[in-house]
Amino acid sequence: MTYCVGGTVLVTGSITCTAKISDFLGTPFFLPWGSSITAIVQAYNNYGDSYTSNPGNGAIIVTYPGSPTAIVDNILLRTSTSLTISWTPPSSNGGATILSYELAYDQSIGNYIVLGSDIKTTTYQVKGLKFGLTYTFKVRALNSLGYGDFSATKTLLCATIPA
Repeated sequence: MTYCVGGTVLVTGSITCTAKISDFLGTPFFLPWGSSITAIVQAYNNYGDSYTSNPGNGAIIVTYPGSPTAIVDNILLRTSTSLTISWTPPSSNGGATILSYELAYDQSIGNYIVLGSDIKTTTYQVKGLKFGLTYTFKVRALNSLGYGDFSATKTLLCATIPA
């Protein structure tokens, strides 16, 4: 439990109490990401203790989402200028709902270009590619705190299956 003390007998301003997230993730609480924490405040001085406050509305313990995994190409949906790729959502959403994904590609020049940053599904059709060129893809997830790390990359050839 974390206690915050004003430090003087007469407090004329507000006091801020900051508790580290690690205080709640470890001993004795072991709360998982996404848990809600509610605070109750009680003041005290030489005359005694105040009534306790009403519980706050609760804070949610969140962190950045994990990385998506398993970028794959749906070979049956390939065209000479497009690839349809999908990925597996991260194993951890960081305690908050995944809002969207950002997908980026590199055309073997070391410069990633974002294809979309508000992708709501785990499948995306990449259009306007050049037949016979290879592209390297990576994806990352977004929750209310921000973006997580990018996935491992996947290199794919834009080509159709011979008839």
